Amino acid sequence: MGVCRICPLPTAMPERDQMINDVLVSGFFELAAVSASLTAAHETGLLVALSTGPAGGTELAERCTCSVAAAEQVLAVLVEAGVVQVDGDRYRFTSAVQSELDKSPGGAPAYFRLWAHTPTYLRSGAPTAVMDGTPAERSAAYSSTVGGLADLFGDAALTLASFAPIRAGARVLDLGAGSGVWSLAMISATPDATATAVDFERVLPSFRARAAIVGVGDRAETIVGDYHEVALDRNRYDRIVLANVLHLESPTDAAALISKAASATASDGDLVIVDIFDGDRPARLRHAAYALHLGMRSAAARPHRVADLVGWLAEAGFDRYSSIDLGAPAGVSALVAHRGVV
Repeated sequence: MGVCRICPLPTAMPERDQMINDVLVSGFFELAAVSASLTAAHETGLLVALSTGPAGGTELAERCTCSVAAAEQVLAVLVEAGVVQVDGDRYRFTSAVQSELDKSPGGAPAYFRLWAHTPTYLRSGAPTAVMDGTPAERSAAYSSTVGGLADLFGDAALTLASFAPIRAGARVLDLGAGSGVWSLAMISATPDATATAVDFERVLPSFRARAAIVGVGDRAETIVGDYHEVALDRNRYDRIVLANVLHLESPTDAAALISKAASATASDGDLVIVDIFDGDRPARLRHAAYALHLGMRSAAARPHRVADLVGWLAEAGFDRYSSIDLGAPAGVSALVAHRGVV
């Protein structure tokens, strides 16, 4: 398989990982208290009230028609769990939590609403949506959400473009591009580079609009279609991007898509995969949490294990890879796969 290695770059997520580590070292008693406090705070509206800005315990309790004493006890648990912070006598979400809520498609109400579906999902296995359905279903689902996803991952895309730069004049192919937040950040930072987006007709207007906003409309092209079906020129592209795409595919289809991308990659090109990856214990918890999150909005979507991705990359001819921690919501990171002589 060649020299395959993980090369973390200095973009760690200390605040998020500290929160996860705090949870992991807790006993079951503490975990139960955090879980119960979050559930009660959601059901009473306390979480949504917190998302609107700093407020005192009495004010929050009155807004939610709750006991003041009980609200302050629940808030104290959330403070120690790293979810909420208190400044003087006013409570607010930590900056990391508030940022994730603000950037999440649909904001805090949609964020909490999906997680509130967990008991129903546990009983029935029924998702709230099907993001990985037929091409028509995917087109409809993503045409209305890719704009929000661009807001969510905009900063992470700039980080990726910085830590995995492309050469001047490079040709980038973005499969399942959505808004193009990842590939457009790459070419925006690089003179004369171009990006070609493959996606459904209803989705591509978001790509064109973002290309115009970031000032690269004249260097952005589109191909309408399903990335499984669109024919690609062999060895044409210097970089191919598969961002938040592979987790929508079965292992067989994910491996086939990597192989298809490899055939379109230049001999000295690379393949960038953006997704949720397992690894150390905090990463495994994020991976498991994201699998649950996907399960509640898909028919069968699941994030793949790094070991499987590396195997598929090796079969496709990529013998080296590095990982980049993007500091992104939900722990989204990147694998950059290379082949040939460095």
